[in-house]
Amino acid sequence: MRRLQNYATLVPFANEKVSNPSNWPRVIQNYLLIFGLIFGAQNVWRPLLTRLPKANNQTLAFPSGAIVGDGGMPITAPINPTAQPTDTPIPPTPEVVPTPTEVRWSDVTKVGYSYYNPALGGINCHSANWDGSACKDTTASGIKWSEYMYHAVAIPPEWLSTIWYGSTITVISPETLAGRYVVIDICQACSSNIWPDGMSRLDFLDDTQRLPWAYPVEFYLSSVVMPVEVIP
Repeated sequence: MRRLQNYATLVPFANEKVSNPSNWPRVIQNYLLIFGLIFGAQNVWRPLLTRLPKANNQTLAFPSGAIVGDGGMPITAPINPTAQPTDTPIPPTPEVVPTPTEVRWSDVTKVGYSYYNPALGGINCHSANWDGSACKDTTASGIKWSEYMYHAVAIPPEWLSTIWYGSTITVISPETLAGRYVVIDICQACSSNIWPDGMSRLDFLDDTQRLPWAYPVEFYLSSVVMPVEVIP
């Protein structure tokens, strides 16, 4: 009894409750609770506390290039937000105008040279266009020949099944005639079946004869207008 009284003196909150035997169960329960708290602190909280880094004897590893502040913790740089796509409509694709490409007709074609000048009349002007004194300013295509002098040709009628008026040929030989010419007329006397050499003629619209008759001329089609109908 004296020991319990002395212990009650050491523990202020117990006071005289320990001296009363009726209070012993509650006092024992209180001390067990205190013991449990102390035991829990030793076995639960202490391991957690010991895992915290110690500034005195432990080096903290931070990413390379990190800036460390006065408290030993890294200073995180602000992160720039990634640009997000907007709802701006995509502009329409601009319309591309195709560039005409040169179309070769059997690559290079060889024909014989011929020329005509409607203003001279006779075989140079179709009988339907001759009024007795002058040749009307028209051609089989309806184009005025005066507007295409030196820059147009008449072709054999059978060629109209492949190309049409408005097609363009490019003469590459001889150099005297080199250039581009527009098909605007037909030449009945230019068919290959008329000449013994079996070579078609190309009738150049000109006011001067520039080569001997049937002189070899090489050309290719640089642009083609497809025929609207096949003429027999």
